[in-house]
Amino acid sequence: MTTTNSDCVYRSRLADAQAAALDFLNQFANETGATGDDRRMVAVVSFGSNAQQELNWVNIRTQEGMNKAIAAINNVQVGHGHGFGSDYGGTNIEGGLMLAKNILNAGRQNKNQIKDIDYLYTILLTDGNPTYHVEGDPGSTSYITGTRGGGSETEKSDVKDVGDEADAI
Repeated sequence: MTTTNSDCVYRSRLADAQAAALDFLNQFANETGATGDDRRMVAVVSFGSNAQQELNWVNIRTQEGMNKAIAAINNVQVGHGHGFGSDYGGTNIEGGLMLAKNILNAGRQNKNQIKDIDYLYTILLTDGNPTYHVEGDPGSTSYITGTRGGGSETEKSDVKDVGDEADAI
């Protein structure tokens, strides 16, 4: 049997990452031993050249929270520009981790959004080597601007703080 292009289904790396994230949501909400009023809190960050909060903490054990999380994941785009600056297709792992860390810290302090949550996970989905890094204000919980580093190749400046950010989470 011969396979032609019309017989194959191609999905982008973004679509694959979104599918994996949606699978995680369903498993996390329904298969982790949650009972009664147990919460399963989720926030969503996207990153390319820059990092942006797509969704602040929601409880995905509620239908409203799950719907918001699904919409946030499905709405992530490649090369998004959001008024703060354009995303130039780079990979800013440092910015994504930094923003995730800031959202975790804010959630611990702000109205106890994630107080008493025993398990906190940070899941990083990326399409490649880091080619951008953070030089500006790292304290935002909504948007962190990246600085071009290696362009199509990773430079030391693109990775020098990635381990520290992961450790801080």
